[in-house]
Amino acid sequence: MSCDLIDELKELRNYHVNRLILSPKQWSQYCVDIDLNWEIVKFDKKNKNLIPNNQSGVYTFVIKPNIANHPECAYLMYVGKTERQTFRDRFMQYFRERKKGRPRIKAMLALWPNNIW
Repeated sequence: MSCDLIDELKELRNYHVNRLILSPKQWSQYCVDIDLNWEIVKFDKKNKNLIPNNQSGVYTFVIKPNIANHPECAYLMYVGKTERQTFRDRFMQYFRERKKGRPRIKAMLALWPNNIW
């Protein structure tokens, strides 16, 4: 094995994410008590004003690899809920977590900085 390939394999370990399970049975049994209306916004400070400043609720982080410009290719990475703050307040908190924050969130923000929505 060449040194380049070994280095590449070592780097790929950083991007390993928990095992993905795709279960249509689980999807069909999922129920939620609230109406969820998703808006997709790229995780970028310049998009701050696109985030509602008068609402709270459920939000997610997805990684969109933009492979072959496929519009539906994304991986759900995190689900959160705001209760005592607005979506915009919570959105801005994540920019502080890049430096000081929960290890998994910090890693997600560092590994995919241009692909988080």
